Amino acid sequence: MFEDSTANDIKLASVFFKCLGLLIENQFPIEKSQQIALFMLREFVVVPKELFGYGVKMILDSVPTAKHDGTVFVFLPKFLIALMSEPDVYVDDKEDVGSRFVNNSLTQLFQMKWPSSIICKLIEHLREFNMDNNLFDTFLAKIFKELAELEIDEFPSVIYQVLLMTKKGKEIPILKGIVNTLNALEEKYAEGKELSSLRAMEATVFVHIDLAVRRDQVLGLAFLKILKSENSEFTPFNIGLLLLLSKCIVSERDKIMEYLLNSYLKRRNTLPVWFINSRREEDDPRSNLDGALSKVLESTEKSWGIILSNFVSLGSCFMDCPPKEHESHTVMKIGQSILVRCFKYHDAVRTNIIGLIFSRIATKSENSGLYIQLLSKIIAGSSVDTLFDLAKEIMKEGIDFLPFMVPSTTAELINALVTLIFMNNPLQNHLLLILRKSLFTKEIIARKNALMGFIQLLECLGKTEAKVGTRTEQLGFEILGFLHRCVSQQCEIREELYSGLARVSVVNSELREPIIDFLVSQYRQYITLDRDPQIAFSLCIEGKPDTPSRDKGPEYVQMVEPLHCLVLALVRCVTQSKDDENQPKNLKSTTKLVEGLLQFLIDPKTELEQFELDKSSVYDETSMGIYNQNAATILIGLYEALMEYAALNDGEERGAQIEMLFNLCTKLRVTMNEAIKDKLPQAKKKKPKKK
Repeated sequence: MFEDSTANDIKLASVFFKCLGLLIENQFPIEKSQQIALFMLREFVVVPKELFGYGVKMILDSVPTAKHDGTVFVFLPKFLIALMSEPDVYVDDKEDVGSRFVNNSLTQLFQMKWPSSIICKLIEHLREFNMDNNLFDTFLAKIFKELAELEIDEFPSVIYQVLLMTKKGKEIPILKGIVNTLNALEEKYAEGKELSSLRAMEATVFVHIDLAVRRDQVLGLAFLKILKSENSEFTPFNIGLLLLLSKCIVSERDKIMEYLLNSYLKRRNTLPVWFINSRREEDDPRSNLDGALSKVLESTEKSWGIILSNFVSLGSCFMDCPPKEHESHTVMKIGQSILVRCFKYHDAVRTNIIGLIFSRIATKSENSGLYIQLLSKIIAGSSVDTLFDLAKEIMKEGIDFLPFMVPSTTAELINALVTLIFMNNPLQNHLLLILRKSLFTKEIIARKNALMGFIQLLECLGKTEAKVGTRTEQLGFEILGFLHRCVSQQCEIREELYSGLARVSVVNSELREPIIDFLVSQYRQYITLDRDPQIAFSLCIEGKPDTPSRDKGPEYVQMVEPLHCLVLALVRCVTQSKDDENQPKNLKSTTKLVEGLLQFLIDPKTELEQFELDKSSVYDETSMGIYNQNAATILIGLYEALMEYAALNDGEERGAQIEMLFNLCTKLRVTMNEAIKDKLPQAKKKKPKKK
């Protein structure tokens, strides 16, 4: 377009600087300004270098007033780079060396007041110029000084430009300046609408940092180095940034969570109790992790959604705190409260939290009970719509592992889920199916869990009937029908069944009558008190050798029916029913059975010989000895159950009955001990020492 001649160069320079002046005066719309600047950049190479100093002066003089939009700053680094190698620069009849002129110009620029409208453009273009260390430090100090005076909504764009400066190196001072500047705003905007605006701005900054760290992991590691230093404070922004970095740098995630946990534990262990419990703790940001966590939690409910998933991970990390650590219980409770509030206010993480809970329960972790408490709190604090969604998630997660848990954990889990179970029929049917299948398996642990699950449901039916309108009575009878299967299973299962039914009868009066009927039907199979009173020990214990030839060995002798547990359950049902307004119809007949057994056992005619448990019986490790030991265990258990019955019922003769039962129990124990001593070999008997 221009011919290569001196005259044309002068004309071009005149046009160039005329356009530069028009851009400085903001004579064009933004789009037109950008087009003109692009045209000028194309012709930049033919502009005489002698005039570059004049261009720098024009731009610097425009900074304080800043009528323009900052487009002219695109020429500043190009002028400066070209002038650095020039031996002489002439501006306003003054001569200077190029490098010195550049340094003086930048120093002059850094001493000016920068209008907020041009800060971003100025930083964006100046970062292209390679400054020495002193100038760069001055530049950084100027940026953060101007940044502190900006309005909140102007921060994110400036922070973004500052983050791009890290490509030049010196990550630590740049990132430390960002962290310190944003932390200083915490006190400035302490509460109200300004705090809400601050959190929204910080959320945008987190997005910029997230993008920057994903592109350059070294940047993230530099951030971590700053945040983990001894002088680092546990402010909401710092904690939020740590959680963000744990999301961006997967390899550091566990280390960051462990650092937050250990920092909290260290702080709780080193500070005196009076200081932890006092309000003075709030004045020390380095120790006040509780307050900072609470503020981070509040922030996630409003604008810090980007760190939400990692905040859930932090809550889980706190809940998994080793129980041996001092203050571990407090840490676990904090983690629990974090997860409860995250579930309550954020739909996005509910599935993750439910999955987390059931994974910990399924893997039988040490803190599974705490996770069950968490589930219970979540259910208690959720709306009806949320509960229905929660039931779907639980079915999706699967509770098929229920039969293989510790029985006590099974009961705790069902107790936590009881509201959902009675509200949601699909979940209820799914659970009943799992428990029924488990009851019919061969593994005893699965059977125990199924039994504990059914018992817990029956107990909850009595407790929640007034709160939840469900088919409680029908469901209760249905479960009792399932439990009939247990009387043909192992002795351990029957023991749990009888003790469980006794507990159910205490809280569920509607089921008391069918429970008593069930126990009485079992009772009649082993105890008859009509014409020929007897207790059928042979039916309660299998493997009794009738003759030596039929002795299969002591390992085949075992108790199959814990008759004493059955009678104890019956005693407790009868005792509990006596105070009811609507007593069960079968109460009188059942009371007669218990009274009859009591009279039979304390009758002077009933001797131990009648049960083949006198002193002549063997109690060794042979088949017959094992059989007699089991029979004695049952009989002692009957004495103790009837002592409880006599103690809990009024009557003049009750004291005498308790005394007789106690004497009988003592007599049997003494008889067993003497029989065992008599059967010991002479060599094993202790000889009296000579005086």
